[in-house]
Amino acid sequence: MADEVQIKLGADFGGAIAGLNSLKQAIAGVAEPVARLKSAFLDTGAAMRQQSAATLVAFRADMRRMVAERALSLREALVLDVDYTARLGAGAGAISAAAAQRRRDG
Repeated sequence: MADEVQIKLGADFGGAIAGLNSLKQAIAGVAEPVARLKSAFLDTGAAMRQQSAATLVAFRADMRRMVAERALSLREALVLDVDYTARLGAGAGAISAAAAQRRRDG
């Protein structure tokens, strides 16, 4: 009787290694399209930031214009109100007319 027993097992890893190589090639092939996609997103982000900045500048300009128009129309309304008040009363009229003239001048 023999004191030693040997068991030999064999496995064929050729198919698994070929599969891993195919997977490796597929991953390598995806790298370039992913890099292009990333670049496109970065470019789009930069364009959006630039457009947003331009929109903000335009918005601020519009706001300044509207505020200036509102201030002018408010001044005009005050002058008209003073003129109207001056026409109502003869005694207060001279004072109001002088005040209206000062406001028109500035």
